[in-house]
Amino acid sequence: MDNVISFLETENQAQKEVSYYYGINQSIAALSAIRIGGIADLIISPTSEAALVRLLQFISKLRVRYRIVGNFSNLLFSDKGFRGALIRTELLASLSGDGTTVLASAGVSLSRLCKYARAHSITGFEELFGIPGSVGGAVYMNAGAFETKVSDLLESACILDTNTFSKRTLTPRELSFATRDSLLQHRSDLILLSAKFVGKEGRSDLIEQKMRDVILRRRKTQPLELPSLGSIFRRPVGSYAGRLIEEAGLKGARVGGAAISQKHAGFIVNLENATAADVLELIRLTRVRVKEVFGIDLVCEIEYISEA
Repeated sequence: MDNVISFLETENQAQKEVSYYYGINQSIAALSAIRIGGIADLIISPTSEAALVRLLQFISKLRVRYRIVGNFSNLLFSDKGFRGALIRTELLASLSGDGTTVLASAGVSLSRLCKYARAHSITGFEELFGIPGSVGGAVYMNAGAFETKVSDLLESACILDTNTFSKRTLTPRELSFATRDSLLQHRSDLILLSAKFVGKEGRSDLIEQKMRDVILRRRKTQPLELPSLGSIFRRPVGSYAGRLIEEAGLKGARVGGAAISQKHAGFIVNLENATAADVLELIRLTRVRVKEVFGIDLVCEIEYISEA
């Protein structure tokens, strides 16, 4: 990591401004939505798209292991941490619009995107309000809630191809969207830089009311008061993962400090100093039990990131 740290220091001095904020040997648990994860060798936050590209070009030459992360809301990291560099998009937060079109950088939170749409009387985004992720992560996994998916609103995405370090614009069709899936999950060489969304003309007061209703519904049905990664499993065809888990008698089941939520069986929550090992074992037991009872294979929606 010494070469990467030297690069960051040199870049910050050369640009005469902070191009990168970074921390050495940082706790992942402190940033994770589920408060789980060991120590990362290096966590870097580029302050601009150009800085991100320069960083990726440098570490690619060194073959340093890296991972692009947003709000740590859908990733379960190893208890042993991460050997390499975690590159956060939190400061890549440009947001602008024209009519009913909204252009958002990868680091823009979905809640901020929804608030922007409300302020400009653009409807269609309301059901995404409250999802604890960034635009980058949302496009990556085709995030959604209730009856709305990111792919329903996306017009195009600006992608960085790290083979050539050139930018490409991909359409929803080219991104091969499916339920909680996209091309980006299968192509680590493609990194989302920004996304263009299109909504419809609406009334800000009605949009505001729907957003309030969405949040109230979340609070009533989801364990927002406890650390979690949101829904653990993708929705199986013809049913709901939470319903299957509950009917299999697993609601409230616990391994170590991790438990299946009493409020919504599709969530695993950190009750007390849970570890990644606790969560992984609970996932395994849940999949085995649902398979035994219903003959259905649950597919994980979250992603596990190993130490090395």
